[in-house]
Amino acid sequence: MNSSQSALNEISNKLSDAVNDGIVSVADAVVAGKLDAFALAARAPIRVSGQTISLNGISSGSFQVTGATRYRIKCSLFTIGGLTLLVGYNPQLSLASASWTAINREEISDDVPEGTTVYWKTVDPSDFTDFAGGDFDVISVSYYG
Repeated sequence: MNSSQSALNEISNKLSDAVNDGIVSVADAVVAGKLDAFALAARAPIRVSGQTISLNGISSGSFQVTGATRYRIKCSLFTIGGLTLLVGYNPQLSLASASWTAINREEISDDVPEGTTVYWKTVDPSDFTDFAGGDFDVISVSYYG
C-alpha cells in the first residue's frame, strides 16, 4: 500500500470514529465521499433471534440475552390505558429500580454483555401495582449480535 492510500485509510478511519461518536452525521460523511455507505452498513447490528412473550395472565418475567450483545423490546399493551412496562436488571424489579419504563408501542433497547438477564414487569399506571396482561398484550424481543 502506498503512502497516499495509507493516508486515505487513516482519514476514513478517523471519519468513521467521528460518525460513531456522533460528531459527524452518516449522511455528511457519505456525501463527502469519505466514508463508504456499504462499509457503514456492514457494521450495523444484525438481528440474530427474537421472541414474543404473551402477557396474558402474567405480570412479570425475565429473559436472558444469549448469542447477542444487544436487545430491543417493543411493547403492545392494550388491556388498560397506560399499562406500563418496567424493565431492568434487578430481580426485585420496582419503579425505583427500573432502568426504563414504557407504555404501548414504545421501544426499549440496550447493549449488554452476553448472558445478561433482563427482568420486566407490567404495572397499573394509577398506583404502580402489579397488573397481569390480557389476551392481546405482548412484548416482542429482538436480539442483535
